[in-house]
Amino acid sequence: MARKNPSEARVLVIGDAHDSPSLPDKSRFKWIGRYASDNDIPFIRSVGDWATFDSCSQYESRATVSGRDKPSFEQDMQSLEASILAFRSEFKKGYRPNCGITLGNHENRVRQWEDENPEVEGLVYNRLLELWSQAGFEVHHYGEWCYLAGVGITHIPWNIMGRPYGGQFPDRQIGSNAKHSVIWGHTHKGKGPISVPKIGENMRVDLLDVGCALPDGHVEKYALTSTTGWTYGVYDLHLKDGLIQSHRFISMIDLEKNYAAAKSTPTD
Repeated sequence: MARKNPSEARVLVIGDAHDSPSLPDKSRFKWIGRYASDNDIPFIRSVGDWATFDSCSQYESRATVSGRDKPSFEQDMQSLEASILAFRSEFKKGYRPNCGITLGNHENRVRQWEDENPEVEGLVYNRLLELWSQAGFEVHHYGEWCYLAGVGITHIPWNIMGRPYGGQFPDRQIGSNAKHSVIWGHTHKGKGPISVPKIGENMRVDLLDVGCALPDGHVEKYALTSTTGWTYGVYDLHLKDGLIQSHRFISMIDLEKNYAAAKSTPTD
């Protein structure tokens, strides 16, 4: 397995995948896993929102017509587990990447739901963490950072008020305040890498919004009436000394084209 935090690293970064029971086809996770394995990428990082967790959503009550169709928490967990198994099923024998995830606001729904239902304290959110841990992922809670080769990775940076950066151009706010290079997701609108000049020892920081890993063209229900401009794919990055030295964007269309008909490889 690759060293946890070297000064130089090749990493596959996976944006918001939003797995849910309403998306039963897990093929895209197999394609991503196969790409990582075929290219022997030593590090894999998810920026979170791997799963949607509509079961814990505060926006739709089960007492409403729309809320009646929400999945149960058990269904959400079974779907998530199936997506992780699909992802890992394509790892060839001997391939053991260093994997990590910075949980997003959708995984944080589970934490919030547990907080509002103290009778299940320690049972629900911990189950989510254990699932990721058993899959070999180092887990960082929503809002926390994971650092790799001096580059900070998180779901979405938070501002001085303790809230996620938002608005139409969050990258401008992040670039203005960042003290190190940043990779994030959340917006689904892939952008970058962008280099921002800085005064002092760090002459620049690099910014990258990785977009999403949803099926190509799929728009989540909450965004059907809004302007999206989403990008669908994953990023293969070379990080060194706190900067993004090179990058390759692999679209979901290309992943499907290259791997949809491929046979699974033997695993350990």
